Amino acid sequence: MTTIYLVRHGQASFGKTNYDELSENGEAQAKILGQYFKKTITEQPLIISGAMLGICYFSNQPIGNTLIARFTHSNNRGLGYGISFFLSFG
Repeated sequence: MTTIYLVRHGQASFGKTNYDELSENGEAQAKILGQYFKKTITEQPLIISGAMLGICYFSNQPIGNTLIARFTHSNNRGLGYGISFFLSFG
């Protein structure tokens, strides 16, 4: 039977100079997950990474926010951002 593992990155360094670097907790999470996979996965895995999708998606946010700012009335701008956020993240 095929098993699919969906894994997200470990905890980032919130409030630090380099947010994208894993925190100490994130490094511990990565080590625990690695140990789990080492014990669990017995055959050659297929690994797919979605980093590029995230980079492309989030690089377009400034463009979308600029369009909302430009084409919505200032009284409704918050609603425009809210709808955009909801449609993006659900």
